[in-house]
Amino acid sequence: MNRSFGATARRLAASPFKWVWIATVALYLVMLFATPNAATGLALITMMPFAGMLAVATLGQAVVMMQRGFDFSLAGIVAMSSIVVARLTHEGTNPAAAIAVTLLVCVACGVVNGIVVSWLALPPLVATLASNGLFLGLGYLIANGVQVQVSDDLTHFATAKVGGLAVSAWIALAAVLLLLVLIRLTTFGRRFIAVGSNPQAAHAAGLPVTMSLVSAYAIAGLCFGIAGVLISGFVGMGSLAASGSYLMGSLSALMVAGGAVGGVRASLVAAVVGALFMTLLTQFVLALGASAAVQNLIQGLVLISAVALPDLRLPQFRRAATG
Repeated sequence: MNRSFGATARRLAASPFKWVWIATVALYLVMLFATPNAATGLALITMMPFAGMLAVATLGQAVVMMQRGFDFSLAGIVAMSSIVVARLTHEGTNPAAAIAVTLLVCVACGVVNGIVVSWLALPPLVATLASNGLFLGLGYLIANGVQVQVSDDLTHFATAKVGGLAVSAWIALAAVLLLLVLIRLTTFGRRFIAVGSNPQAAHAAGLPVTMSLVSAYAIAGLCFGIAGVLISGFVGMGSLAASGSYLMGSLSALMVAGGAVGGVRASLVAAVVGALFMTLLTQFVLALGASAAVQNLIQGLVLISAVALPDLRLPQFRRAATG
């Protein structure tokens, strides 16, 4: 018993993802001291919808990172999904059907990203930045340049609480559990990890490299679509501005969670904790009375620090030789 506990403790101590847990707890303790009203039970419950929506978007980024990429079309897909579901529900479509159609559209957007990256061999940054503009343009055409009100049913769903916790938080928990099962316990998942770890070796072994890459972007599109639907329901309308901070927020959350910029290191659980950290940080900054400009500045500093610190090399000093 003691040996197994000790082994578990050593694995946790050696994990590159432990720092996000430490940082989140430390931030919460600072909030308790500096802004206790922002760290109470009621304030945390109020914060949960935003943490849930950011967590779902961050999970999509984490899946793409496992295939050595980033998806900068997040903003476009989130905005377009919020517009599509708002337009459909506004015109009387059943909310469940509207959500299903919207998510299918977002999966298709992800598939397009995967095909462009894999078949055209474009860098993910270039491909997804280009598609982001495309998706934003499509959203603008669908919205006809105006904000679109969503149905009351969708608003009630997105703002509801189950067991005292926001629906979006439950959806984030369900999403991470489903992805963990898919990636860790299925043949698809084992191949997915193998392809992401070494695409050349996977190709030589006959593994479906292209399918894994396209699947990653399709899953990301689904996650971004879910986030967009929740955002539109929560704010009561579909808008191109709805996705404003989610690209930077998701990337910051993923880097804080220990994601590797140039590799495949990503933890789904740590990604959710990273989203919680970023939401806590936003709440803390708001409680201090900072402006939106300061919030963006701090978010950018967090992203830079999370990327730079793991590779920081401190100078080493040698003791002078004594003779």
